[in-house]
Amino acid sequence: MNKTVEVTKFKAAESQLSSAIRLMFEDRDVISAHTLACAAMVILHEHMTKEDAYKASSMLHYDNINVKEECRDEYYKTVKKSCNFFKHADRDLKKGSHSINFIVEGNTAVIFEAWNCLKYVFPDEYRVLPEFVVFLAYFIAKNPKVLTDEFRKKSNALYPGNQLKEKAFYLQQILKMYLDSTEFS
Repeated sequence: MNKTVEVTKFKAAESQLSSAIRLMFEDRDVISAHTLACAAMVILHEHMTKEDAYKASSMLHYDNINVKEECRDEYYKTVKKSCNFFKHADRDLKKGSHSINFIVEGNTAVIFEAWNCLKYVFPDEYRVLPEFVVFLAYFIAKNPKVLTDEFRKKSNALYPGNQLKEKAFYLQQILKMYLDSTEFS
């Protein structure tokens, strides 16, 4: 008999996101990391209304309030370009498109978006996994000029003296958090 496992949308998004973060820090497979992060983001965006996108400060959601209505379709097409390329081979082949110039650093934006939406869409189920804690420290250290003063102040309280380090350091921190905790065993 085949084994089955009941999987909720939350669990699928959480698993895809934590796997994407580990792949990113391992520098193993940027395409798989991006595809997993996009899959999580899509699950979460599908659970959000226009009002939710505003309340969650979603930057990559179709209904992002910071994007002009007349630019919305083009903006979202750009946001989803690599996600769709890796997922929908039939569309690209019909157009004669066999390659894409993939911006690897886009992974951090998609992962951040998915993490932000995960805790907004599923606040009761959300768990602070080591991957999320460590990714946030990395994101903050990597993007100090992009983040608002308010966000940086909150982050500095959580991660005092946070300086950007090699990705291997962050992977070690994830493993250490799992080894030091009984909560995730």
